[in-house]
Amino acid sequence: MLKNLSSAIFNRFFALCVVLLLYPLYNIAQDKATQDLKAQYLSSAQSKSYDKQYGEALDLLEKALSLDKNFLEAKTFKARILGFQKNYEAGINEAKEVLRLDRNYIPAYITLADLFYWDNRTEEALNTVNNGLYFAKSNLELLEKKADYEYKLGRYEDAAETTQTLLYYDPTNETGVNLKKLLKKEILKNNVGVIYNFDSYGNILGNANALSFYYTRDADRGPWTIRLNEAIRNNQVGFQIEGDWYPRISKKSYLFLNLGFSGSPLFPSTRAGIELFHNLGQGWEGSIGLRYLRFTQDIRPVLLTASLGKYWKNNWASIRTFISYDQGPDNTTAYILQYRRYFSSKDHWVGLLAAFGYIPELNGVTSTNNLDTQTAGNIQFFNTRRFGIMYQHVFNKKWWARFAIGVGQAENERPTGTFTTFPWGSIQINHKF
Repeated sequence: MLKNLSSAIFNRFFALCVVLLLYPLYNIAQDKATQDLKAQYLSSAQSKSYDKQYGEALDLLEKALSLDKNFLEAKTFKARILGFQKNYEAGINEAKEVLRLDRNYIPAYITLADLFYWDNRTEEALNTVNNGLYFAKSNLELLEKKADYEYKLGRYEDAAETTQTLLYYDPTNETGVNLKKLLKKEILKNNVGVIYNFDSYGNILGNANALSFYYTRDADRGPWTIRLNEAIRNNQVGFQIEGDWYPRISKKSYLFLNLGFSGSPLFPSTRAGIELFHNLGQGWEGSIGLRYLRFTQDIRPVLLTASLGKYWKNNWASIRTFISYDQGPDNTTAYILQYRRYFSSKDHWVGLLAAFGYIPELNGVTSTNNLDTQTAGNIQFFNTRRFGIMYQHVFNKKWWARFAIGVGQAENERPTGTFTTFPWGSIQINHKF
């Protein structure tokens, strides 16, 4: 009897071991059958879609999704079919659901961009493509769409840069070759303009006015600018001629080079600058450089400057500092903080500005409004604080204007450490051709 019981236990144990060993193989076979059936439903749905039988295609996709509700390829194709049916909002929601499941799934970015574009939401389509390129910067389909959307939005310089990147990865790309031909007719490489700045100091320093006339050429090796600056201050009028060049040295880096001359005490007799800018990735850009300002043999400060900026969505923010370490003003450190919110293009934005200390330049233009040169050979560098709001408006393809207005505080010579409040403003008009 014990022998029979032992035999029965052994048989059951043996059967259990067999089941345990075969069960994974059963699951694998079942999973393989499910995968094959899902693929069959998807393939049939694609065939129905090509024949414009969208209702039947959606039914097949639902069968595939009943087997696997997170079947990304089926959900993405479902979003596209909803777009074919002009049910754009439902398709957009479906594509967004795919990206919530897997934000690295590039086909969903491509589909979502198409849906936005078909719904005449090109700006959102472009943002979607940019998000996809964050995960796949060399994806040709995303680059094609980015260049095309930028071209259709009138952002020809951006489209030219994207087209250049596209052709770098695929020199014979048909979309890139065609866009390059079209952009040659659209890109305006020349700019002329005038900038007027004023500070109203009352009787403390006298009103300070400045004019700048400039010409910029967007050359293949990097844009360059020639400026004639005029300062009107303390019943004096002075002029300065200067030039800037931004040569590109790599895909992620470029230089700023500056040289200027003047025979007026309102400006440094010689000014020079060099600065390296580098793309740090993920919308960050940093720079470091030097400025040299020669007023007299004894007053010729050298300033170290550095900046850090960040682009995200339609926003940009930056901080810049100037540090004088050789024969400079008593106030050795200055800061400029800026923020911009972009609208339809990079030339249309609203922004905020805050600046503290002795500022030798503002947005690349020489500033002399915190200098006092009434006493020959005794130049005073005044500490100032500025706060303002700026707005740049695009009138058409060839004209834009920038307006700024704000309030500031200027340091008094006596008593030291006291400040006088003053209004300030500027107007810039630019013409492209």
